[in-house]
Amino acid sequence: MRPTLIYGLKDPNTGLIRYVGKTQQPATRKCQHRADTTHTHRGRWIRSIGGKFEMIELEWVVGFDWVEREKYWVKFYADTTTNHTEGGDGGPSGDDGDMERLRLAMLGNQLAKGYVHTDEAKEKIAEANRGTQKALGHRHSDEAKERIGRATRGTTKSQETIDRMKATHALLSDKKSEDMNRVWAERKAEGWEGKNTQSEPSIVAEYQAGVPQLQIATKYGISSSTLYQILKRHGVEIGQRRQAKTPEEMREYKRLFAQKARAAKKEM
Repeated sequence: MRPTLIYGLKDPNTGLIRYVGKTQQPATRKCQHRADTTHTHRGRWIRSIGGKFEMIELEWVVGFDWVEREKYWVKFYADTTTNHTEGGDGGPSGDDGDMERLRLAMLGNQLAKGYVHTDEAKEKIAEANRGTQKALGHRHSDEAKERIGRATRGTTKSQETIDRMKATHALLSDKKSEDMNRVWAERKAEGWEGKNTQSEPSIVAEYQAGVPQLQIATKYGISSSTLYQILKRHGVEIGQRRQAKTPEEMREYKRLFAQKARAAKKEM
């Protein structure tokens, strides 16, 4: 079961926490926020400061407890954040036990069950939708289908329309490239690229030595996809069997994981 980080995005100008979220891949989530182009309060705030927020750790949580803990931190910073929900509404993280607890929590929730129409109501709805109303339930005759086919068959776009489509596509592509170049420039300025490049031999060695992928990604602050790219660059086959862990090594890994989980519980 992977631990979940409850994090906050801090405004460098005011020192206030402007957003609270959760993730299992902090480095990836940080990059996603910096490339945020949505028209939300969070997206507009991030763009207003040039994406130069600080991502701080509020709490590490193991299992399904992240739902309540995210709600707690959203409420704690409610006066300054741009969150538009009370939290706990992201995808579930954890094992099948977590999914079962989520299912049990939804039992009795009338909003989740849906409304069942009576047979009389169904007939009224069907009658209202028959015919041409919004084309619902309408069936074209063979003659009408042939007329539609003749009207549209062999039509081509004018050169003016094609030029407009090309210009729009180029504009969107340039905007996307501009956003990605800005994100990569900021990451490079922070030393991210140099750090990973210098650490790649160590990352590869640890992977081949049998260190778990999650442990490697957390240690070097990279995502799973970045880890795969590094291994591929160094000619390491993904899934190539590494040195097997001894029973003593597995027990030590479990002990360290449990120790981290207990430490996270104490901070709650």
